[in-house]
Amino acid sequence: MLKVENLSFNEMIQNICLMFTPGTITGILGPNGSGKTTFLKTLKKIWTPTSGQVTWNGESLHALSREKMSEVMSLVPQNPQVTFGFTVREFLEMGSYPAVSMNPQLYQQTLTLLDLEMLEDRPITELSGGERQRAYIARSLITEAPVMMLDEPIANLDICHQQSILKLLKEFAQSGKTVI
Repeated sequence: MLKVENLSFNEMIQNICLMFTPGTITGILGPNGSGKTTFLKTLKKIWTPTSGQVTWNGESLHALSREKMSEVMSLVPQNPQVTFGFTVREFLEMGSYPAVSMNPQLYQQTLTLLDLEMLEDRPITELSGGERQRAYIARSLITEAPVMMLDEPIANLDICHQQSILKLLKEFAQSGKTVI
């Protein structure tokens, strides 16, 4: 269970207390600029909270190394910006870190689930916004982290891919994972 106790970050987030249960999907709602992205980045340890605690099964996440943190939690950013020319395959391989190598079966399954087979050898910098979003979601799935956080995951997607991603996230949660 992911537990947030009295989490604060500057004036944007003040004394947030929540519990995220495995097997659930939780949406963070609020107007633009209200701190949703800030909250997710603080949970992921990208930004350090000014106070409070985040724990996973009783262990403080903020005491974990970045490597260990990536085993527990993945984050799909709101507007994925990529400035390097790695192929989709190389990008996904990096998502399997800290594992030594990527699980080939999981890789193929993820490519298929996210309709990325035809894009596997293309540089990620040449993908459309929706294709890039799907690649980031695929990378998040490949980590096999028990907690997946997604910041506006369907914003750049066409209606067909929106539906398939939402179905995929539902299945991910039903398998006992936590989706935020």
